[in-house]
Amino acid sequence: KPSAALQRYVEERFAREDGILADLRRALKDRGFPEIQVSPSTGRTLQLLVAASGGMRVLEVGTLGGYSAI
Repeated sequence: KPSAALQRYVEERFAREDGILADLRRALKDRGFPEIQVSPSTGRTLQLLVAASGGMRVLEVGTLGGYSAI
C-alpha cells in the first residue's frame, strides 16, 4: 500500500476530486454511510481503463451511495 504522502501526491496531481463528488462524499458521511467508496485515484484508474478498452457501457455492482457511479 502506498504511503499517505504518495497517495496525497497522486490525488493532487492525477485525480483531484470533482466538487460534486466531494459534496456527495460529505453528504454520505453526514448520513452515516461507511467510508468505503473508491478513492479519487482508484476512480480515475477505473475511468482510464474503461476509456482505454473502448467500453461504452459499465455495470457497477454494489453502489452503496453511488459515489463511483458518478
